[in-house]
Amino acid sequence: MARKYRVRMGEFDIGHWEYQEVESLCRRYRAMKRRADVLERCNAPGVHGEEYAAMRWECAIVEQALRETGGGAWEEALKQSCCDGVAYVDIDPVIMPTSCRNDFFIIRREFFWRLWQLRQKQIGKAARQGTNESGGKNHEKIP
Repeated sequence: MARKYRVRMGEFDIGHWEYQEVESLCRRYRAMKRRADVLERCNAPGVHGEEYAAMRWECAIVEQALRETGGGAWEEALKQSCCDGVAYVDIDPVIMPTSCRNDFFIIRREFFWRLWQLRQKQIGKAARQGTNESGGKNHEKIP
């Protein structure tokens, strides 16, 4: 297992706990995508409930952040690094737009920052509409 270092976000500044949250979301991405695809192929009534909507929503914001970061050129490298936990040295050099390690980690920080911004934007929009992120009604009143 690769050694974990304290992340320095630089200009893409989010807090430690926010970073942990989006990193956890990325680590669950492949499993959620696989499960949502299985549920989508299932035609039983009631399968596409709140859990399915939440999985699709989380997968969609990860995919949107991947597309937006670096103009899409870094998408597969970021997916391997952030979602699959592959170390930088183990990523296939063919899919890397540049061999500069520093550029890769700047783009990686930007990805986490964009993902955090998209997540906050969607959660705020759901709160204003009176629903939680998975589409269900909130139990508490939002001022």
